[in-house]
Amino acid sequence: MRSKNIMSAIRRYGIAVSAMTAIVLGVAHPAPAVDAGVSSAEDVVTRVFNASDPEAFYRGLSPTERAAFDHVMIPVTSTLSVEIEPADAVARNAAANGQSADEVFDALATGCWYGRTRDGAQAAAGNTLYTFWTNIYWCASGSTVTSVRIHEADGETKTIGWRYDGVKSSGAQVISNQGRGWAKHRFILGVGGWDVSHPEHCLRAKGTASGTASGDRVCSVL
Repeated sequence: MRSKNIMSAIRRYGIAVSAMTAIVLGVAHPAPAVDAGVSSAEDVVTRVFNASDPEAFYRGLSPTERAAFDHVMIPVTSTLSVEIEPADAVARNAAANGQSADEVFDALATGCWYGRTRDGAQAAAGNTLYTFWTNIYWCASGSTVTSVRIHEADGETKTIGWRYDGVKSSGAQVISNQGRGWAKHRFILGVGGWDVSHPEHCLRAKGTASGTASGDRVCSVL
């Protein structure tokens, strides 16, 4: 995990994880404290992560302490966004002139685009735990999508204790005149050889002949 990503998340969301950061990253100076509830949660996370047997220590926590741990470490909300970027001159020309691809293509013209879907998970405390993305590259000729491929599928963690376990499966195909590409991403929350949780997330991008794109949480081209 990159320390810059962690510190960026701390600053962005105002989550005081000073004790946990100091232990795991060796940071000498604490971040400003926030409300007592969040501080208490950080204290519990710190003690779990610093225990000689984290799993046994976690199982020995009281219900209140487990809830505090979950407050900053367990996903409760997520966000999904889609971005489109023209990948060749024809597509860039259509975008610059506010035209759909159907208005500028002829039988010999081909336009291609990048479609980027991005998703992520946040804890109840407001901190981002991790983000991931599935990006496609698709092309169209006239009003027909002709090809699609996965351009990039990857992820990164933003909170200590989480790690990205990679893409477990993926696929891309033209279906119903859409270029569709999907990937299944896996993350793991764990410390000291003990894996607390290992959620898997499906994320798909779909591109059309008119240069538009959408995203959803489906692991299939169908």
